[in-house]
Amino acid sequence: MSPFCDRLEMRDNGESIEILDLRKCHRDCRHELRGIEADIYRLCRAPLSRSGLLERLGCEEDVLEQGLVSLQERKILVGIREEFLALAVQPVPCPMAKL
Repeated sequence: MSPFCDRLEMRDNGESIEILDLRKCHRDCRHELRGIEADIYRLCRAPLSRSGLLERLGCEEDVLEQGLVSLQERKILVGIREEFLALAVQPVPCPMAKL
């Protein structure tokens, strides 16, 4: 793990996403995303609108809304100006760790 404390780290194995929340404001230290929540999170690595999500996911609007609300309530996804952005990043190996 990195020496920097306040961060969200994610690991995506293709089936699920595991998020480690090391921020002071965290509610839960660990989140596991599956199904529509994982799909939303993957798509929101770059800002994406609700209509863009609906188009790419091909799901019902209420299913998307439930996923967005759940992710935002856990404070791992933010909605800004009608676009959504996943806050977790994949950890980058520290070059000093090899020494």
